[in-house]
Amino acid sequence: MSRPGNPCDNALAESGWSTLKMKQLCGRRALREARLRPRIAADLHDEVGVLLTQVSMRGRAAARNQPGRRRPQPRRGCLAG
Repeated sequence: MSRPGNPCDNALAESGWSTLKMKQLCGRRALREARLRPRIAADLHDEVGVLLTQVSMRGRAAARNQPGRRRPQPRRGCLAG
């Protein structure tokens, strides 16, 4: 506790406690983030995979439905080329 009229008496000690508290809080936050990071990455991977699949399917459907597009003839026989 500081003396009356001198608020800086305790400043160094309070600053030290503040630093320790911040380190502890930052450490907890870093652990929490490290635990969540793989879950977030997996969720993003799943979402991106679904979106890419949708884009691919829509692209194929659009290519099939182009007006004036000639459809390839199915191959017949094992030596067809």
